[in-house]
Amino acid sequence: MGLQYNVIRPITDTILYLVKFQNSPVFSCLFNKSFTELLRRSIPIQTLLDSQIVVATIDLDEWPALDSDSSKLLKSYNGSSIQLHNQYRAIFGQTSNDPVDAMGDNFNKVIDIVPL
Repeated sequence: MGLQYNVIRPITDTILYLVKFQNSPVFSCLFNKSFTELLRRSIPIQTLLDSQIVVATIDLDEWPALDSDSSKLLKSYNGSSIQLHNQYRAIFGQTSNDPVDAMGDNFNKVIDIVPL
């Protein structure tokens, strides 16, 4: 990117362009190594965080549909998206009120995963 040259305006414009016209997790690779630098340089990233570029919605049958905890939880996942189906407990751990156990085989969940 242009972070080493301190060109904040073009970087901000590029982020806005990507969010507006290319809003897809495919472009998350552009921010994998530079995300902390964007934060350090105080580049506005709220539109990026609200987009589908860094936060992808996953809808899988193997994930629970209900959870007693209504708070939003973001977790990073560095594995293959193909293997994500059976990774609920690996990502979130097992809790005493584990929704996977409570729902048995009939559950769905929409969850946000941040690829890093």
